[in-house]
Amino acid sequence: MTNKPDYFREATALHKAGKLNKARDLYQRALALDDGHADALFGLGVLLHEQRDLKQSYEFVRRAIEADGMQSRYHLFMAQLDEDAGRINEAITHLRWAVKLNPQLCRAHNTLGLLLQQKGALDEALSHFQAATRCDPAYAKAFNNLGNAMSVQGRHEEAIDYFRHAMRLQPDYFIPYINLGEALVLLGRMNEAQEVFRQAAALRPDSFDGHYGLGCALKLERQFAAAEGSFRAADALRPNHAAVLTHLAHVLKEQGKVPEAIAIYQRMLTDDPSSLAASLGYCLTLPPVYQNEEEIQAFRKRYAQGLESLIENAGLFMKKPAQELVADLAQWGNFYLAYQGQDDRQLQERYSHFLETLLKNAMPEQFESAAPLPERPERRTRIGYLSSFLHRCTVGSYFRSWISRIDRQKFEVFVYHTGHFKDDFSAKIAESCDHFAHLAGRGVAEIARRVRDDRLDVLVYPEVGMDTTIPILANFRLAPVQCAAWGHPTTTGCANMDYFFSSELMEPARAAEHYSEVLLPLPGIGTFYSRPQNIPQAVQRSAFQLPEGKNLYLCPQSLFKIHPDNDRLFVEILKRDDNGVLVLFQDMQAFITQQFVSRLSRAFETGKLDGAGRVKILPKMPHEDFLQVNVACDVMLDTLYWSGGNTALDALACGLPMVVLPGEMMRGRQSYGMLKAMGLDELVAKDAQDYVEIAVRLANDREWRNQMSQAILNQSGSIFEDETPIRALERFYSRATLRGRGK
Repeated sequence: MTNKPDYFREATALHKAGKLNKARDLYQRALALDDGHADALFGLGVLLHEQRDLKQSYEFVRRAIEADGMQSRYHLFMAQLDEDAGRINEAITHLRWAVKLNPQLCRAHNTLGLLLQQKGALDEALSHFQAATRCDPAYAKAFNNLGNAMSVQGRHEEAIDYFRHAMRLQPDYFIPYINLGEALVLLGRMNEAQEVFRQAAALRPDSFDGHYGLGCALKLERQFAAAEGSFRAADALRPNHAAVLTHLAHVLKEQGKVPEAIAIYQRMLTDDPSSLAASLGYCLTLPPVYQNEEEIQAFRKRYAQGLESLIENAGLFMKKPAQELVADLAQWGNFYLAYQGQDDRQLQERYSHFLETLLKNAMPEQFESAAPLPERPERRTRIGYLSSFLHRCTVGSYFRSWISRIDRQKFEVFVYHTGHFKDDFSAKIAESCDHFAHLAGRGVAEIARRVRDDRLDVLVYPEVGMDTTIPILANFRLAPVQCAAWGHPTTTGCANMDYFFSSELMEPARAAEHYSEVLLPLPGIGTFYSRPQNIPQAVQRSAFQLPEGKNLYLCPQSLFKIHPDNDRLFVEILKRDDNGVLVLFQDMQAFITQQFVSRLSRAFETGKLDGAGRVKILPKMPHEDFLQVNVACDVMLDTLYWSGGNTALDALACGLPMVVLPGEMMRGRQSYGMLKAMGLDELVAKDAQDYVEIAVRLANDREWRNQMSQAILNQSGSIFEDETPIRALERFYSRATLRGRGK
């Protein structure tokens, strides 16, 4: 009796040897004898896949599963075929069968987790990533994917442990470095994030993601010069990448390299004339430091014309996908417009109109009125605060009391912190409210949804215009009553912003004309401001390389706040006082400091003043050291058009006399309001000549200066720790919720 040929065994051997055509023939012979031979069907399906006959491969693997659906390897291979063809739901089904039949298939768990995460089934995805790590504790990719899934859920602290574990398991595995860096950025741990991205770039110098991630982390910490280098490296690896060029142009602009930034935007428009990000930058870029009044007027005219061009082309931008359009808008801000020293209401309204036009098309649901909870006798009024600057800075110092000191029996307080930075100040704010959400890195839609879901009665934006995300949100209708405050003291121009909180002491006559919102001046300086602690009694000037025996005129403002008109005052004061030295602080960007020094030098030349030894520029320093510098100086020179806020309060806490010349708008009258509250009209100048006279007298008339210093210390209770503004704020919240919207 002749034995039956074992075509399947021979086909398998030839298949393994790579003799595909002969193996294919023998698989077919085996199936001719038994058309339900599951292994032969599967083997032929695999072989046909290797020969790129995908249609026939799929058919034979399907028949193999019909013949024997209990083989996990059949389902695994079919899942691969489905995934490659974009049949994700079918791939998930087969992977579920595979891991059910063999729970130890760690790769199958991992792939299933990835597909489920892609479909938004995060909890189930997590369970499969966890199963993969249990099956193979050395499986670095599964640990990375587990961390990534947790990051998507906002569980960044847990995620970073898994990313680090993946890196320990496989030190040359690149992806977890990038994921770890991104998670650390979202947690505000910028130094750690930068180090991880540097490691990634060192591991793979040709990696776009390493250089790009490092650039983004450096940018968030305002290390713009270093960020420029990283973005240029990323640009060299992937030329004309829109996100890289947008970031590169931004860091160039922030360093004061405005022509280079505009050139980048032009390059982007050449590649894509419909680019919203490039159009915004090309039309609206403004320099941090102006060289003269003529340059201010030229850039203001260019800005106004560019804004009208954007409005005319709104229809072109609206053709873009909504998500892309909103992402581009969220990269732009008009922060520097307010430092030109002019009334910006019309320009702000036009820009907000542009935003509203695009956003209503992209996210119409965000413009529908958000209904509060039903009124009940026991329900507290819900007040929300949405800010990017709830840390130790001017905004945090000004408005922390609005959160922590209102009556918690009447008001339920929600805080939404969208900034990346968190510090001990942020922690104290979080402890002082009823609900705190850190939403850094979240998209505009997610932040808006979170605020809407809380069904607030009143929503307050302490600053609109300091960053790029808040102006978008400020255009939405997320609460029945919406208010802005003077963390950035200029009107928002937003149609959906009902009120603008300000200080009654700081606003001029006819102030309401400067705002598109209903103006609400609060009593005093508008806030409960805690008196700075640990004020030094006396310091050695030499500790800060300040000259002994000189009259020190301190101007502590950021250089971009110092309008060119201030330069003439500086020159006149130093010409009148041969013993005078002007004390300034460096900008964080070296190029901006260079631009400012160059401008000031020209002012000295024009005024025929020898500048040698007449100006001392100090580095940025901790707050404790900054207070010591205040104590060491003789006079504070308040700046025109944008006066001191936090800096003025620090100076007054130190008893440092200041001279002010109030401007036409609130942002040029903050220090004036503080002196007015203390009844110190002697320090308020009537004009530029009077400003110089007061400054020089303060520096040289020691008895009068001491008298003014003592008066400041005696009367500063009227500006520090005043509860009156908080009580007025509470009364407004109660009234506003009764009558609804203010317009």
